[in-house]
Amino acid sequence: MNTYLTMKQAVLLSTHFINDFVINSYHKLCLDLMQGYDVFLLINVNDSSKVSIPAGVQCYLCDLESVNSLGYNPIRENLLPGSCHFPLLRE
Repeated sequence: MNTYLTMKQAVLLSTHFINDFVINSYHKLCLDLMQGYDVFLLINVNDSSKVSIPAGVQCYLCDLESVNSLGYNPIRENLLPGSCHFPLLRE
């Protein structure tokens, strides 16, 4: 059996804010891709204490400090615009 056919793939919806549109988009992706895909929400934040994630949303929060802790030289000193690809390297 081809293991590629049995492996799930991940879809990442990355944003720097959270609102009803983002959450509805996340849920639509989950519905449309329910077979074979795991959907995750990645939010680039300045203050994680101000972020409210609805129940059932698979979410990762990322800030500039956590990206800088990876040790890579940033393209800019901001995630947006500039270094928005680095959060993918975090665990």
